[in-house]
Amino acid sequence: MSWENVCLAFDTLFINWDPSIFPHRTVLQGAWDVSDSAVRLDAGNAVQTDQYHVTIQAPGSTRVWFHLERHIYECNDKSYIAVHAFPAQEQQRRANVDHGGLMGVYVNVAHTLLCLDDPCSSQYTLAISRHGSAKRSPYTLRVYSDKPVDVQTLPRTLPHRSIVKGSWRGRSIGGPPSSPHFRHNPQFRVTVHEGALLPRIISMITTISTLSVQATLAKGGERVLSLDDASIIASSGAYSRGIALCDALALQPGVYTLVVSSQEMVATDFSLVLEGNVRTEIVPLPEEGAGQYRRSDVRSLPCTWVLTLPRAMKVLVCASQAPTPLSTAPLSISLLDGDRCLTEQSVPGSVACAILRTEELSAGTYTVRIGGPMHWPVYLDVYGMQPVHLSTV
Repeated sequence: MSWENVCLAFDTLFINWDPSIFPHRTVLQGAWDVSDSAVRLDAGNAVQTDQYHVTIQAPGSTRVWFHLERHIYECNDKSYIAVHAFPAQEQQRRANVDHGGLMGVYVNVAHTLLCLDDPCSSQYTLAISRHGSAKRSPYTLRVYSDKPVDVQTLPRTLPHRSIVKGSWRGRSIGGPPSSPHFRHNPQFRVTVHEGALLPRIISMITTISTLSVQATLAKGGERVLSLDDASIIASSGAYSRGIALCDALALQPGVYTLVVSSQEMVATDFSLVLEGNVRTEIVPLPEEGAGQYRRSDVRSLPCTWVLTLPRAMKVLVCASQAPTPLSTAPLSISLLDGDRCLTEQSVPGSVACAILRTEELSAGTYTVRIGGPMHWPVYLDVYGMQPVHLSTV
């Protein structure tokens, strides 16, 4: 039978080999667990990874084989396994295992191999990866080498860990900070408790690999309208596809706000993992105007609105505008009863959102006046415990 016919007739070829030809051998046992950090969410299937720190005593003059075997395998199993190796400088887990190293191929079989041939580094982070299954599955990792190799399990970075599932849907698809809808993004209150160590928390958001995301930790513990340098405690940096890692060092115990946003306006789910060296709590913050009636409008300035209240109530008035590249004019909002100004607020053009919270107003008609860059769209939202009427003058 020719080799060409073998390739046509069979999908997989298994070859026996003798591991004893390698003088140094290591065997480790592990298991993929659905509680593992999700590195990426594609069609609801998470990638689970166990990670190991590999130290090679004589890099550049040896060959190291990694043999991964999963113990439970069924013919109709839809999960795939792979081994990836990333050059490292210290014993630290890697957040993103999608690129940046020697990438193994995901295969739907019981065994897979990865070879470091004359490795350029003496230290590697080894990712034992499974994609597409939600079942717990044990595995065996065998390491064969010509020279001594030390393999150590890399535990979770920090001992306290919480996982929150969320989504961008409808109004909560707020977009990046330059969007006038940024304040609608999902936000979380993070409570950091005192401990023996100076608090440190790591926030990791994961979603579909085609979506660019960002995580930002800010002061306050309440919903934020916009972000600036003074309010930001830590950020994951530039938007990155599928995953973002925000590492906040040397925090003070207290309450903070975590904002997760996407660069593209796409409806999808996400997973948020929060790790800390002290006890932490994370809870979703209610949406803006939660439990209240809303009236909205969008117009280009200049424009004035008439607000009619059917009965006495408090109202929340929000105006937002995308920052304009050619104007530094502030965004201002005022509420008037006839000629008398009841309340007003003005914010720099870079903030892009102004908000008014009133005391109880009597039933009647009021004027909402917004100032800002002319001929530029402004978004107006009014919330109340009863339906209100909003019209333009």
